[in-house]
Amino acid sequence: MADYHITSADVYGNRFTVVMHFPVPDTTNEAVVNYRTAIVEYQGGAPIKSVLTDIGAEQTLLDAGQIIERVYPFHSNPQQTPAEKQALLDAMWELERGNQQAELARILSYWGFNRTIP
Repeated sequence: MADYHITSADVYGNRFTVVMHFPVPDTTNEAVVNYRTAIVEYQGGAPIKSVLTDIGAEQTLLDAGQIIERVYPFHSNPQQTPAEKQALLDAMWELERGNQQAELARILSYWGFNRTIP
């Protein structure tokens, strides 16, 4: 599985569209629902629509809630080498992984909680 995919670039090679895949924790929320189950339900159930075409095994991971997909713009400097751009993308993925996992915890922390008052 790739952590990110570049899907397009501008004519100068300075602005890219990047599709990133982030792992979903295999833990439960406050309602004792696994986050992977919760994200699939939150997104409307499987199959999960990817912006990518023909992603193979990654589609199985999306459908199972093991990964989530997000799309980002990425801007680079024309003077940067491909290795420098890759290092920036790697750092961006690491930062966004933490952001996305925090966001999942925030929006899904009580997903599936039900209570009937006696």
